[in-house]
Amino acid sequence: MEMGKVDSTDAKHANVDTRPVDSPNFHAAYYGLTNGGTGDHWVSAFAPKSVEKPLSYNVGWLTLLGWVTGCPSVAQLTLTLVQGLILLKDENANVAQPWQTTLFIMIFLIVAVAFNLFLAGKLPLAEGIFLIVHIFGYFAFLIVLWTMSDHAPASQVFGTFSGGGRWGSTGLSCLVGITTPLRCSSDRMPAPTCPKS
Repeated sequence: MEMGKVDSTDAKHANVDTRPVDSPNFHAAYYGLTNGGTGDHWVSAFAPKSVEKPLSYNVGWLTLLGWVTGCPSVAQLTLTLVQGLILLKDENANVAQPWQTTLFIMIFLIVAVAFNLFLAGKLPLAEGIFLIVHIFGYFAFLIVLWTMSDHAPASQVFGTFSGGGRWGSTGLSCLVGITTPLRCSSDRMPAPTCPKS
């Protein structure tokens, strides 16, 4: 047997796919790559035939639900940033009314949909501009904070841990501290009442 060839009896025992390159799975994988590589394409390409359709169907619906829930959550995160900027300017501003939240989320979603519908050709330009702004903004903040802030010794920065929230252990306090910003962005729990980590 030549090198690189698989005998059909060996393939049965080795679980090797011996279908030709023009098989439906190859084309499904190829089109999955060119279609953004969404999960339903990959499942359809590589799942066993017996579960290919139900798995692809379920993964497709889960992907859709992820997008449907992801878009408003990104709009709400953008809203919390805008509310924070408003409160930074005016501490007494009343920005947590439910109608304001709904209005701003709808505005952000409409802007996003309108941009994708009417200015989709300009998306690479916008992404490039945002990339440049993010890179320069990162270094602008880094340099300002690095040069103007108080400095502590490296041993204190990287070697001192405190559990000020009285959670019982530093590890648990760290894990609670990771989730605190997520909980604080919710309207149900305003920032001043968030637990200390």
